[in-house]
Amino acid sequence: MGVPTTVVKEVTNQYEGLDSVASFKNIPQEYIDKLLNAIIGFTIEVESIENTFKLSQNKTEQEQQNIIQQLLVTGDFNSAAIAKEMHDRVVTPHH
Repeated sequence: MGVPTTVVKEVTNQYEGLDSVASFKNIPQEYIDKLLNAIIGFTIEVESIENTFKLSQNKTEQEQQNIIQQLLVTGDFNSAAIAKEMHDRVVTPHH
């Protein structure tokens, strides 16, 4: 059984946008009907997660400061959080 049309519509609109040429409303119904049965959902069990902080450690201190300032200028919470993390980990590392 294929994926429901609503799922494909939500994902397409989220990643392609509502005004994109590739938005769901611009896709011909025959194309949608043909391909829906070819899409299969699946789940993966995650047993572990490994991460690496990559916060421009390979940049000069001046470049790091510029990146932090640019992140702060955006004014959004996530950018500010990354700027703080960069400052705490890269610019003034804890020994």
